[in-house]
Amino acid sequence: MIRFAHHDKALMDFLGVEITEGDLFDPKPTIIKHRDNRDKGQRQFCACIMSKDIGEYNTCPHLCEYCYANASKEKAQENYNKHEMNPLGETITGK
Repeated sequence: MIRFAHHDKALMDFLGVEITEGDLFDPKPTIIKHRDNRDKGQRQFCACIMSKDIGEYNTCPHLCEYCYANASKEKAQENYNKHEMNPLGETITGK
């Protein structure tokens, strides 16, 4: 993300990254990481950053026949309706 979005100041601030421009003798920018954002719950060499999973089973309104995410079409529709009632809720079902 740093390599491709280094120009996005808000993202770099969020990641705790400081980028200094290169100079005449070393034109390559320097990347300084002020904190380790790696998800500690992952494998040792995983470089994923901490995140929050926003998905939830039985919430997809598309109701595809072979969908693994919905165990019950009725429950999926019920949960999606909860979302429609509270679209800014912490979870898709408004919990």
